[in-house]
Amino acid sequence: MPKMRQKLLTGSDLEDLLDIRSYAVELSTAHKIYKHSHDWHQLIYASRGVMTVNTSSGSWVVPSRRAVWVPAGIEHEVEMSASVSVRTLYLRPGLSEVLPKNCCVVNVSRLLRELILRTVEIGMLNRDVTSHKHLIDVFWINFWRCPWFL
Repeated sequence: MPKMRQKLLTGSDLEDLLDIRSYAVELSTAHKIYKHSHDWHQLIYASRGVMTVNTSSGSWVVPSRRAVWVPAGIEHEVEMSASVSVRTLYLRPGLSEVLPKNCCVVNVSRLLRELILRTVEIGMLNRDVTSHKHLIDVFWINFWRCPWFL
C-alpha cells in the first residue's frame, strides 16, 4: 500500500484557511494589557467581570453582556476592574466588507455568548471543516443581521 504524504502547512498557509481564531485568559484585578494592535479584527468579550477598552478615539466600559469590536490595525489597551474571564475572537480581515471600520460596543445576546464560548472551546474555525462552517454561518447570521451594534 503506497504511503501518502501530507503537505505540512506553514503559518501563513494555515492562516489562509482560518476564518476565526480565539483566545481565552483569566486576568486578575487591576491587570492591564498595554497598547497593541492586531492584523486581524478583534471582538473582545468578558464572560465574567468588567473591563475597559481604550483607544485614541474613545473608551468603553464593558460588562459581561457587552463586547467591544476592534478593527484590525487599531491600537488599543484593556484594563480589568476586577477578575475577568476574557474571551476574544479574531476574525480574518477580508471576511466581509460590512464590518465596522471603527471601534464600537456590541450587545452580546445569549446565543452570541454561546457561539463565542463554543468557538473558544474549539480554538479556531476553518470554513473547510463542515461543523466549523455551520458555526461560522450561525455566527454571521446572528452577529451581523441583528441589531447587535449599539
